[in-house]
Amino acid sequence: MNRRRLSIMVGTLMLCAMALAASGEAQRKHKPGIKPSSKTLTVAFCDLIRHPELYNKKVVRTEAISAIGIESQVLYDPQCSTEETRTWVIHDPAWEKADKKLQAAYFALLFDKNNNRIPRGRSGRARVVLKGRLEASNKDGYGHLNQYRFQFAIMGIEKVERVPEDVPYWP
Repeated sequence: MNRRRLSIMVGTLMLCAMALAASGEAQRKHKPGIKPSSKTLTVAFCDLIRHPELYNKKVVRTEAISAIGIESQVLYDPQCSTEETRTWVIHDPAWEKADKKLQAAYFALLFDKNNNRIPRGRSGRARVVLKGRLEASNKDGYGHLNQYRFQFAIMGIEKVERVPEDVPYWP
């Protein structure tokens, strides 16, 4: 084989390899309805609710405790929780495409595994790292009886763990 043909073949193979690599990278990075995690702003939950004007309608990553009761599903952080800072939870349509194993772990902590109901006497809780959108512009309030000043639309879960018993419940 002459050098020119070899050079053309090597060049063609390199172009094909780069195209395949770029294609695979694009597929790994893109999930419909969810922006790449590396570009999502990480904000402490207490900062979200102290400065809602900075984060209203923006997609953020935050860590909080998710709790569910008979007529409530809330996010809170014991370090800054008051009745004024309780945050109602909803699920964004992107939730349907989120990690199913993390969703199952999340629901296992929120609900009694024996009957898929809220645990008797106490709410189910999970410490979570969430990706979602804060909503703080509704003057009438959010959630059950419009008693919540904020709402967080969960798009996905990045981490879930049990909440120790000594961690206070929300107010």
